[in-house]
Amino acid sequence: MRQQGGEPRHQFALERLRSAADREAAAEDRRHAARERRLTGEDELTGALLRAAGARLLRDLAAAISAALRPYDLIVRRGGDEFLLTMPESTTPEARRRVAAIQHALTERAATATISAGHAQLQPSDTLESLLARAHVALDAAKRSSER
Repeated sequence: MRQQGGEPRHQFALERLRSAADREAAAEDRRHAARERRLTGEDELTGALLRAAGARLLRDLAAAISAALRPYDLIVRRGGDEFLLTMPESTTPEARRRVAAIQHALTERAATATISAGHAQLQPSDTLESLLARAHVALDAAKRSSER
């Protein structure tokens, strides 16, 4: 009789051990998922990119721009995620090809990243403000067309 009475207790103890192991495995899965979110730079609650991921994307974009431009082209970060590129002695079709090369280089670094570009070619009557205004209008148009 003593052995029979011990058997249910033994089974119960084994089930408790299995339950504890299952809880520990679930906790480890949660820790692993949290680590993955931190590494990918994703906010656990909202799914939005965290600042660290945004900074990494900006670095990737700057590297992609640098790789696609000539040594004498100029890159200026205007703020946020907006960059101004000057490409002396380039036609608009050449500038568009360089922007396509930038998009390709960026996609190799960050598969889902995209860019929108506004082109404006310097005219003899341009001031810096008028050139930037035309580029901004073109950028807004490019953003609207990519949203469709």
